Amino acid sequence: MKFKSKKVEERFANCTQTIQRLAKEMYEWSLNTYGIEITITETWTTHAEDMKLNRQSDTHRTGRAIDVRTKDIPDWFQPKFIEYFNALYQKSLGAQTKEGPVLIVDKKHGNGPHWHIQVRRGVK
Repeated sequence: MKFKSKKVEERFANCTQTIQRLAKEMYEWSLNTYGIEITITETWTTHAEDMKLNRQSDTHRTGRAIDVRTKDIPDWFQPKFIEYFNALYQKSLGAQTKEGPVLIVDKKHGNGPHWHIQVRRGVK
């Protein structure tokens, strides 16, 4: 898999097994199906890092989320990726929100445009 930095890659080991398997599946599907290599830009984080970024949830610091850079992914591919993985896993793995389970959040802000990919509490 491709990570933004060695630090992000090392911290990936602190993520749940579910998010690790999901990240691997997403990476391999993107590469093998469309020839697109996605870059994971964030994995596990500390409370202090989350506070500095004003994060509203604990999904990164509990190892239940990764971020994937989208600025270098073709526009045509982005909805295909989201639709494919939401169809497979949104209901079974998506983090619970007021609107229901959410697996992939398409963020246009923060440390650059990215997908925030998150799983619900209780999945290992």
